[in-house]
Amino acid sequence: MVMEYDELTLDETEKLKALRRQKIQVIKNIEAIKSELYEVTSQIESFGFPVDCEDPAERRRILGCQEFNNNPKQGLEYLFEQGLLERNPASVARFFVEEHERLSKVVLGTYLGEVRKEFNMEVLDAFTRLHDFRNQEFLPSLRHFLLSFQLPGESQKIDRILTSFAEWYLEQNPTMFRSPHEAYVLAYAAILLNTTLHNTNAKSQTLGLADEKVFVRTLLDYDRETDLPEDLIRKVYQDIKNEPIRAASDDGLDGISQNGKVVMKGWLLKLGGRVKSWKRRWFVLTENSLIYYTTPDRHRNVKGVIPLDGLNIRLSQERTKENSFELFSIRNEVIKASKADKDGSSAPGHHTTYRLAAATTAERDRWIRMLESVTHKIAERRGARSTSVDCTSGTGSINPRLSSRLMSTSLKRGTGAGSHPDLPSQQSALNNH
Repeated sequence: MVMEYDELTLDETEKLKALRRQKIQVIKNIEAIKSELYEVTSQIESFGFPVDCEDPAERRRILGCQEFNNNPKQGLEYLFEQGLLERNPASVARFFVEEHERLSKVVLGTYLGEVRKEFNMEVLDAFTRLHDFRNQEFLPSLRHFLLSFQLPGESQKIDRILTSFAEWYLEQNPTMFRSPHEAYVLAYAAILLNTTLHNTNAKSQTLGLADEKVFVRTLLDYDRETDLPEDLIRKVYQDIKNEPIRAASDDGLDGISQNGKVVMKGWLLKLGGRVKSWKRRWFVLTENSLIYYTTPDRHRNVKGVIPLDGLNIRLSQERTKENSFELFSIRNEVIKASKADKDGSSAPGHHTTYRLAAATTAERDRWIRMLESVTHKIAERRGARSTSVDCTSGTGSINPRLSSRLMSTSLKRGTGAGSHPDLPSQQSALNNH
């Protein structure tokens, strides 16, 4: 039964008004507490800590990862002194594998490429041996290996890393090659071929590789130590032609271009696709894409990339979550997004709609305005251009030990490593296409 004001006494009316004012103030206090909790949680996560991380050892391990990303030597020394790692190559290698989500792949590649440091080279070999290549084809194994760190650009370092890979691959697949040298030659040739076919800035000295006959004939006649099966060489050529070797990277999905300046960033809730639960993610809006991470520490915490071309934005009809909105395909198609697998590689998404929610109405409206601005500009650019030009840049020069051999059958493979000019960095050599 609802009473009217005229049924109450004057004293009761005043008490009711006071209770309602009190209720409004309580609601405001609750919103203020929510906002404060949201801010504190954001600050905790900005340091790379999970909100529910109460284990002191885990906190010290996370700090060690952050220190490693800033200074590998100091980071490892901190972990040694804290008793979190044993001071031996096997323990460090396991740490690299276990913490691949938190560690910078660029820094990791630099550490593994320190060819003049014996301890680092022992870690490299131990790290390589933690990869399982048993009964795996050669090129998929190489692709997987190169996604676990970013290959450094210097040819001497690449030589040592690929030697480690070749030796371990052959040990696990003893019938695939006659010697580690054969596996090494094919691995190096695959990288050079990838550069030639998919990098517009490939050096002229490797352009002959683009022809399948030249590639096959050169490897068949490479040297007396190399007797690669022709069908394997052709398969490697065709596979790389059809699918480039992807580069490992920080701050994004491996092999996914995320160029464009940051327009906006902040926390949003995202509704899962298959599992319908809301999860808090750190979103970064660029000129081309909406990228989401587990934390603002964007070293290997990326979860997915949503290209915004062909998408539109609208308020959501989701009743279970306030301040929600959604991205959807104008053509009602599956959105061409990518998400991170557990190993850090990318996999295609399956969403037709992305449902997101902000903490407040004002924040929701700001995200919608900025997203609409970006999608409108993308549509304008798409309408204005008639051709697509690859403007990526590659630096460095090609290792003559293989590339010159691929251009001239008179050059024999040298021995050892250490006197070769730089190869393009992995991002340039593997991923500019």
